[in-house]
Amino acid sequence: MQIGIGIWAFVVYILFVMFWYLGLKRTIAEAMFLGMIIACAFNGINQIPATLASSFTDAIQENVMAAIILFTVMASIMTKTGIINHLVNILNSLLGRVRGGPAYVSACASGLFGMVASASSANSATVGSITVLWMLESGWPKDVAATMNTGNADLGICGPAASSLFLMLSFAPIAQAVSYGDLYLPLLCGAFWALAYRLLVVRYMYRNTRFPLCPARRKN
Repeated sequence: MQIGIGIWAFVVYILFVMFWYLGLKRTIAEAMFLGMIIACAFNGINQIPATLASSFTDAIQENVMAAIILFTVMASIMTKTGIINHLVNILNSLLGRVRGGPAYVSACASGLFGMVASASSANSATVGSITVLWMLESGWPKDVAATMNTGNADLGICGPAASSLFLMLSFAPIAQAVSYGDLYLPLLCGAFWALAYRLLVVRYMYRNTRFPLCPARRKN
């Protein structure tokens, strides 16, 4: 079976983004934009403007694009209005006195944040800006705190409101077989399982760390 030109364009796009972002240490937005232009060149160099225009027009008509935009807007609203701070304060009142509490709060906050804003990068930036500093103050090593926050951020894309769900439902064969309501409960159970796993990871990391940890409570 021959590999289609679309697959080759996708492979080149991924390789270029990795090279530009990881190799040259440039921004991910710049890498993805230039990679998109290179991928469009597979349709003909002279056709790049037309390919960009038609691809953009087709993309904005997809349900998954609306979901991504809404999730991004919701993440911005939660950050600008300080909702995430109130969420962390509530979790702090429940878990702040528990040994290793900041890491537990990080996992729970990431899970709740992901229910309304399906973006792991936004999750890491918003929740991490509060909980990572708190973890460091309570004795967590820097590398462990960063690793924990990175892992917890993935909870932002495994809940029932994840953008990947809308992407999957945009495929005609899947949309004909199941609806959003059919998938909501199974995905919710999967999200709770992922959160439970992250809490177990926190407990394991706490019990095996070589650094003294105290149940430091976040200062509001």
